[in-house]
Amino acid sequence: MTEEKQKQEKQVKIVKDYYSSLATEIEKPNEEKRKEIAKHFYGEKDSELLEEESNLCVSCGNPTADIYWREGLTILDLGCGSGIDLFLSSKKIGEKGTVIGLDMSEDMLNRTRKIMEKKGITNIKLLHGRIEKIPLEDNVCDYVISNCVLNLVPDKSQAFAEIFRVLKPGGILSASDIVLKKTLPQEIKEDSISYVGCIGGAIMPEQYQEKLENVGFTSVVIEDVNKDLNMHKWMMNSSCCGKKNETEKSCCSNKKETETKCSCETEKQTETKKSCCSNEQETKKSCCSNKKVTETKCSCETEKQTETKKSCCSNETQEESEKRKKLLEYDLNDYACSSKILAKKPRK
Repeated sequence: MTEEKQKQEKQVKIVKDYYSSLATEIEKPNEEKRKEIAKHFYGEKDSELLEEESNLCVSCGNPTADIYWREGLTILDLGCGSGIDLFLSSKKIGEKGTVIGLDMSEDMLNRTRKIMEKKGITNIKLLHGRIEKIPLEDNVCDYVISNCVLNLVPDKSQAFAEIFRVLKPGGILSASDIVLKKTLPQEIKEDSISYVGCIGGAIMPEQYQEKLENVGFTSVVIEDVNKDLNMHKWMMNSSCCGKKNETEKSCCSNKKETETKCSCETEKQTETKKSCCSNEQETKKSCCSNKKVTETKCSCETEKQTETKKSCCSNETQEESEKRKKLLEYDLNDYACSSKILAKKPRK
């Protein structure tokens, strides 16, 4: 595996881990904020049609806005996540149409399945896989949609080639995505937090158009839809309390003894004991607050927090925490914009 390929696979893993945690554990904006974000990116009418449980506030536009709705369409949603655009399309497409959702995170797909079962929705099909290798035959989709996802794909040329392959002749790519206005500062471009926040992996509009045309697309449109990207800053400030790994639970949740352990074997968690990262006394700081690491202790004296150790509430070092805070100071609208992406596969 080449060095570039290794870098790409590392980026894919970072994205997969983050969005899997987002589907299960990471704290999201409250209901009022979710409605505000939905209305901002989807408009008054379509925001009212969204399934509330599927809205994780990670959209950057409405990729369904330019679809010519008619009976019997087949629509593929790439990086469908918890299904916000799947469910919106499902309501517009009718019983004879089919909406297909593709995602590489099983946690996201499981969240979507639960909503489907709860709502009795039958015109949605879910696929597990990656955009660079879509598990569908050639020429099967009328539309391919995507919402703030294509920027996250390291090998965009391969992704665009796959989209072109699965579209029917005359089919259309209709995506909402982040596109750069100018070159990113190196500290943003190289940072994993800005990458999962859909900024670090974005490209310039000229590059976007060239990559689409190189695989065969025509009639390419890349248009700034004038949305405030700073609404996504919550994503850059939500690393605390995320899932650490598949077997270890976050110390921010009150789990049973069998599910959670403190960092010190002598202080195993029980249902009656405090969390290893909770406030033991009022004078102690919570490891979930935005305090310096040196002000925080876990409950075991042998595991005192230091600047070089990880926070007991996340996988984040003090240096990473400071970097994240610095990223939050940037006005994202200065560097990038939410854009409507349209491209057509020519008829034979």
